[in-house]
Amino acid sequence: MAEIETTRADIRALTGVHLYHNYMSNCSQRVSLALREKGVDYVSHHIDLQRQENLTDAFVALNPNKVVPVLVHDGRTYVESNDIIDYIDKAFAGPKLIPDDPQIVALTEALLSASAALQDTIKFLTYEFLMKPISLKSARKNNALEAEEVGSDRHRFLTEFLAPGGFTNDRITAEVAALSAAFDMLEHRLTDTPWLSGATYGLADISWFPNLRRAKMMRYPLNVIPHWPHGLRGRARGPRSKPRSCRPNNWPRACSWQPTAVTARCGEPRSRHIWVRRDSFLQGAASNSQAKAASSPNRRVRA
Repeated sequence: MAEIETTRADIRALTGVHLYHNYMSNCSQRVSLALREKGVDYVSHHIDLQRQENLTDAFVALNPNKVVPVLVHDGRTYVESNDIIDYIDKAFAGPKLIPDDPQIVALTEALLSASAALQDTIKFLTYEFLMKPISLKSARKNNALEAEEVGSDRHRFLTEFLAPGGFTNDRITAEVAALSAAFDMLEHRLTDTPWLSGATYGLADISWFPNLRRAKMMRYPLNVIPHWPHGLRGRARGPRSKPRSCRPNNWPRACSWQPTAVTARCGEPRSRHIWVRRDSFLQGAASNSQAKAASSPNRRVRA
């Protein structure tokens, strides 16, 4: 459990549940989904990443890692999204998101670790395929770089992203292949069970759903994992197992929001070549996944 100490007295004095997050952040979306699934009321504190609110002294005092989400529960501070959703499941009443089954517990832990390991790939592809078409002002570029320690992973990442040539084709190909391999793993898991977590919806599904949503935003052809997305849509739109006050009718909103700047600018002629390039990478990855699936002798196709 990633509990950290904060130097902010105002944070330590908070009561109830407070979530510091960003609607676009897939890690934040995990926590929002877990809170809603457990029926936990919370105070939302939206951190505007485009305005670099995560780099302010106040936020750095809350989380020195300068990232969202951060959960505060009765003055105690928790970071790292998968650790947070595990804490939420254990700390609050409501449906158990990990059954009391050692095998399912071990499987869930493995799937949470896999989703955490994929985070760098998700970040890379988000910057390449969603953020690159948006022109960043020079002042913001400089602020972002100056806020990071020279030689740190974050500084190297931003330096490469903001360079005139950007990321190399080999790097992009490798990251798309990593995403494709992860989805192959998910679909293999789903050949014998309706949910990643087993017979019921749970933490593994919550952890991976935002990654799926992000892939959809990047126009990844999701027909390579057809069953699980359908189940998630049905869960979002189907009958409620809790009162409306606990699970509002805007449940899917946490994973459906995207800045209008992205949708507005991605269609402009000046950035169209980026999307053509992106589509060639993603369609190629999907074709490889489908070919592997078709050649697998042990694969069972579900109706």
